[in-house]
Amino acid sequence: MLAFQYPYQKGRYTWHGANVRAFGGSNKGRLRRVYNWIQIWAELRRIKKSRNILGLLSFWMGECALVGGWFARRNKLKHFCWICGQDARPGNRYFKRVKPAGASLITLSDFLARSVYKNYGIMPSHVIPGGVMPELFGCTSQEKDIDVMACGSLIQLKQFNLFIETISRLRKTFPGIKAVLCGDGPEKDRLLQIIRKLDLQNNIRLTGALPHGDVLKLMQQAKVFLHTSGYEGQGMVMAEALFARARVISFVKPFDCDIENWQTACNTMEMATMAAKILADSKMIYRSVAPFLMQDTANSILALYDNEAATS
Repeated sequence: MLAFQYPYQKGRYTWHGANVRAFGGSNKGRLRRVYNWIQIWAELRRIKKSRNILGLLSFWMGECALVGGWFARRNKLKHFCWICGQDARPGNRYFKRVKPAGASLITLSDFLARSVYKNYGIMPSHVIPGGVMPELFGCTSQEKDIDVMACGSLIQLKQFNLFIETISRLRKTFPGIKAVLCGDGPEKDRLLQIIRKLDLQNNIRLTGALPHGDVLKLMQQAKVFLHTSGYEGQGMVMAEALFARARVISFVKPFDCDIENWQTACNTMEMATMAAKILADSKMIYRSVAPFLMQDTANSILALYDNEAATS
């Protein structure tokens, strides 16, 4: 694995058994990026001399797709780019630079595939969702003592002000409603102001940033998981929440097919109505749903490199 920008420190390390070379780009300016690309190209050449490269996989349609595509064409290797979210939105200059064929593009969801086609006139050939890893969850029989939960970076895109608005609506029916919002970010102070303004201090707890394992434990305690983002490639947190036995309600429907225990709402009023119906049902059975598993994701990716029809 070659990491272009993150972490900010250069070095070599092992991550879940995979060898990582971090170049520490730190999102610096153009000259630093070009310098990094030269270093990465040299590292790719070194790897090719010592290993039999099956192909390259670039995460996001960005600079890694540009360098990966160049190297793949130069060395007649298969190259795929996994489009994961924001890179499918309008204004991504790398689509023009990379000039990918649809056969080389993977998206996390049907929604993203349509976004790429709408914005760039290219229909990705492969939809491969990110899967959950069951071994990370441990015991899944924890008591459901959190009514509503949300999780993510506290940024405008995630629209957590609408999460707070939904809880405010729900409190009219459930005065003692217990809600948890996990995450940190630039919107934190504004969200706290909204909570105080609506007098929800006793109903909503902001946990700040937490280790992934702690977030999964909270998911297992939650009855309802809300996702208020107006744009989402897939939303791994939603797949994780489903596996953690929570009922999921979101504004975006990433997949054309219906997924068990996952509903979509048009606005906060509809979201609150859906959540209220779940919370009011004392006989509700909260069961684990696993629409996507990581092993299936890995197998689907590997299958692309076994397909001789794939193009770089």
